[in-house]
Amino acid sequence: MIAIETIGAGEALGWSWLFPPYRWHFSARSHAATEAVAFAAPVLRQYAEANHSFGYELAMRVGQVMLQRLQATRAKLVNFYGAIKDN
Repeated sequence: MIAIETIGAGEALGWSWLFPPYRWHFSARSHAATEAVAFAAPVLRQYAEANHSFGYELAMRVGQVMLQRLQATRAKLVNFYGAIKDN
């Protein structure tokens, strides 16, 4: 296993609940006691579909988290493979 990302207090974990087939592709674990807030994804998706303003805002916020995480992952991979290449 390799750590792709470390998140802290107040940060979102996961977005697979928003996109079919609604399955996790990664795992997560906590290094200390953690409090988390969980949402009923089907209900949230139904509300977003019924209220498009809310759905748009939700998609934009989740998209921003995805963009930040993908950019961080890319930077980590560049550093990792750059270190291998330099050896």
